[in-house]
Amino acid sequence: MRGRARRASLALAIAIGCAALPAALAQQQPSRLEPELPKDGASVGTRPKFSLRTDSDDASKLRFRIELSKDDFQTVVYSFDQVQEPNGWAYLQMENEPQGAIFFPQKKLQGGDYRWRVSSWDGLSWQTAHDTFRITIDDVPPAEVQGVRSTRDPATGCIHLTWDPVATDVNGGPERVAKYHVFRNWERTFVPSVGPFEAGTSTETHFDDCDPNLRKRPLVFYRVEAEDEAGNVFGRRVW
Repeated sequence: MRGRARRASLALAIAIGCAALPAALAQQQPSRLEPELPKDGASVGTRPKFSLRTDSDDASKLRFRIELSKDDFQTVVYSFDQVQEPNGWAYLQMENEPQGAIFFPQKKLQGGDYRWRVSSWDGLSWQTAHDTFRITIDDVPPAEVQGVRSTRDPATGCIHLTWDPVATDVNGGPERVAKYHVFRNWERTFVPSVGPFEAGTSTETHFDDCDPNLRKRPLVFYRVEAEDEAGNVFGRRVW
């Protein structure tokens, strides 16, 4: 009888301890939880970096979830749940800054317009942040740059380049160009426009090339490529 009583008392103590555990964990839920990056209204590539911030004393005791939806979360297109899959997640714990976490998708996301939100898990329940951010995942590169023109300044030896602005993507949709890449070569070639061939970049539709070697070259060949806000460039593969 005494053995059964002791076992019953032990079982009751374990049950009480287990019942108290979720309550302790629930106190870890932050009072502030919000998405940080990509910012509201941003245009991003197919593998964007997501970050969130919280006022938790120790964010590493929490687990987070990021969800993307196209219909105000009536349905969820993508769900990145740190409880189910920790790969791609890292914590942000820096001095004098709110704690939080970052996440990098392991696979490319499909292009389109989304809203994204964050939630935290304390071991008992999910808490979802009130704020949601709009993002456009852009997987379509800008159209080719047209109308490249050049004039040489005999006094300085510089070549002044101008071109037509790019306002559409390769599919004819509206485009937001972030900058133009100017590539130079001393001979006509089919070598890809990368690396050492890049003379510079411009956020405008003009560029002055003042390389000292230009004075020695009667012929110079240029190519200009547009890069959109998501990092897409015509003819290049975006990782």
